[in-house]
Amino acid sequence: MTVPRRSPANRLLKAGFLLSIALYVAVILAKPGVFFADDSYFYFQVAWNFAHGMGSTFNGVMDTNGYHPLWMLICALVCKLLHTKTAAIHGIAAALCLCDLLMLLLVQRILARVADNVWWIAFALLVPFSFLSQLGTEGALSGCLLAATVLALYCFVCAPTSGRAFLFNLVAALAVLARLDNIFIIGFLWLAVCLAAPVAVRASVFRLQIFCIPVYLVLWGGYLASNLYFFGILQPISGMVKSHSALHLRLGSNLPHTAWHMLAIILPCMVLLGWKRRDLFFRAVEFPFALGVLCHACYIVFRMSDETRWSWYYTSWVLLASLLLARVTSLLLPHLARLLKLPRSALAMCLAWACLLVLLVGWVKISFLHIYRDPDSGQPLFLEQVAQSKGLHTAFSFDKPGQIAYYTSIRVIPLDDLMGNMDFQRQLIDRGINRYAADHGVDTFIGPPVPLNRDGYKYFCQVIYLDSILFHCIQTGPQTWMPVSVDVYTRVPHAYVGTLQLDRKQLLWTQQGQVSFWRIGSATANAAE
Repeated sequence: MTVPRRSPANRLLKAGFLLSIALYVAVILAKPGVFFADDSYFYFQVAWNFAHGMGSTFNGVMDTNGYHPLWMLICALVCKLLHTKTAAIHGIAAALCLCDLLMLLLVQRILARVADNVWWIAFALLVPFSFLSQLGTEGALSGCLLAATVLALYCFVCAPTSGRAFLFNLVAALAVLARLDNIFIIGFLWLAVCLAAPVAVRASVFRLQIFCIPVYLVLWGGYLASNLYFFGILQPISGMVKSHSALHLRLGSNLPHTAWHMLAIILPCMVLLGWKRRDLFFRAVEFPFALGVLCHACYIVFRMSDETRWSWYYTSWVLLASLLLARVTSLLLPHLARLLKLPRSALAMCLAWACLLVLLVGWVKISFLHIYRDPDSGQPLFLEQVAQSKGLHTAFSFDKPGQIAYYTSIRVIPLDDLMGNMDFQRQLIDRGINRYAADHGVDTFIGPPVPLNRDGYKYFCQVIYLDSILFHCIQTGPQTWMPVSVDVYTRVPHAYVGTLQLDRKQLLWTQQGQVSFWRIGSATANAAE
């Protein structure tokens, strides 16, 4: 081993990493509301409604399947067990941290087998990503199940048994239900099991894989059948609207820095390992995993809209990059030790402590100062006070509907349709936005904070924002603009469905950095028709 597992220095190092991870976890559990992104509340609101007998709906107006199913079920279970929305937020934060901790444990077990237990370099990448950027979405569960898939796969190809075959295929099927675009990775891993297994057991492995196909038929077939039965489509509505983006596709603009950084790690590491260490783990795990990541990248770049720019899309990429970094480090350590004329264990210990220092500095600068020390604005309570004082009931939302829907009594209808269904799109086309508003009692439009500055004018008044709305604005000052109406479009298919008038006298509330509430109703609806 690179660092003796039972040495006092190694025990102290592990204690330091455990303390670091505990600090990251403590901040999330203490301040989940600051940690979670607005998209997180898409899950939480649907889960709360589902757990309390209202069905799979975001707002009680329409049903939706716009989410990855397995994380939704976990959130719904938490909401069922806990009786207030505030308590549920903390419970979901605990579930998320548990998924991340299990992933780290599985990664350590994998690297103990294939990378001289160089877990610390992988943790230096995984810990800050897991506890700073996944923000309450399905990424944590996805990473946990992908790590379990990798470990189960490697154990299976090393010593094929029916039990190991079943375990691998079960966690692989669940990994796709945790995040549906994991299908690219799982597809290549499934093929690699058959093709990369040692020749002596390849026929046995292939036979066991065929016998396990019913696992996928039951789990995936059940999910697809439920979509088809309840919603009339096979895929979730959120994936459909993002992949039918008429105006919002600019090649490469939908890959964030997380994606580019992970590719910058994955590609050279794959070349080096392919050159120097083409062992069973490389053939059965790393190479097919990397092919799955590249297919996922092509799908996002050529098919999906800019709404894929958030970091939680790339948990699988970060997981692969961390495994590759550890493998490359274990490969290069002996050469570096000879070059520096140091014992290999001493060099490994120095690098491990450097990784721990990076984690601690990151915790202080980001987790503690920017999350834990972030002042509590009281936004959820204040938004509910606004809703009650203004008598708001049902609202169209331009963006950021999650927290408003979760913490207030407003029934929020997102116009980007990520939390809608195809019937909503058809109703808008058939009846128009104003008739739909009248039929469903929509009395509010939630827009960006006003007045708009130059950036706001560019984002909202010069392009169709999220392929669904375009504001008409008038200049009210040297660098300020005020919306006077908003054109609304459906996304599948892309079609203009009417204009909502925004009377300046009907601006109910606005706050920079938050949103604005406009009263809309029959008078403005009739004026727009």
